[in-house]
Amino acid sequence: MRNPSTIHSNPIKTLIVLLLIGFLLLASHLTEKIAVMKKFMFYMLAPSATSASAVVNFSTKSFESVKAIVAARQENIILKELVKKHLGSWIELDQLRQENTRLRELAGFKSQLGNVALSAQVLSRDSDGWFQWITVNKGVKDGVVTDVAVLAIANAQPCVLGRVYEVFENSSKVILITNPLFSVPAKLKNANRDALIEGLNNGFLSARFLKEESAVVSCGDDVITSALSSVFPQGFKIGTISSVQESSGESTLVALVKPAINLNTVSETIILLPKENKSKD
Repeated sequence: MRNPSTIHSNPIKTLIVLLLIGFLLLASHLTEKIAVMKKFMFYMLAPSATSASAVVNFSTKSFESVKAIVAARQENIILKELVKKHLGSWIELDQLRQENTRLRELAGFKSQLGNVALSAQVLSRDSDGWFQWITVNKGVKDGVVTDVAVLAIANAQPCVLGRVYEVFENSSKVILITNPLFSVPAKLKNANRDALIEGLNNGFLSARFLKEESAVVSCGDDVITSALSSVFPQGFKIGTISSVQESSGESTLVALVKPAINLNTVSETIILLPKENKSKD
């Protein structure tokens, strides 16, 4: 015969079991829904693996690009400094080569003339009389006297620069060929036609030829010193005819002459001393 308490307890146990099963089932359904909602929210709000990877890759590449730009900038600065340094060396080397060439030409010319050639450097030049005067570093103590020829080297040959106008103990004042006070008898190199050269104070010279002479004066003709000069030996180049002006009312033909010497850059000169003087150079 069954115990009454056992009978009464069975329905309670059964109810508890049913409640547990129902709770588990309910919890199971809620968890699934929550899981679905969680997945949906994660999909909407969180970036995908591809997007995240793209962002990371873009950031990495941007950082590398910035590094490359900075490195290129630094390299550019270094290269500019190297170019500047070497350019200065090249310019200095070129200047030394030009100076060496001039000194060799001077030495060669002096060896031909012997003791009558004295080399001198330009000391100063007045900007107001740029085409009129220069001062050189040789004077009385070196045997320099007034009214002697002063030459300079152009294209490996001595050319007329001017003459000594005034002499001091250690320097001399030279009147340039372009000075309006300067004049010298001249002739065409390839024709027996005499002319008078005069300075124009503007970097050019004028040459006056007699019209009745038969020889033609043309642009490009070289003009040299003639035997009529008491200062310059015959045959030194003065310049080149650059233009010719003819006038029917005058007996002379006037030509414009470009000096053989670049008067803007001259720095070395040759003074032709009287033959009885001894050069101390």
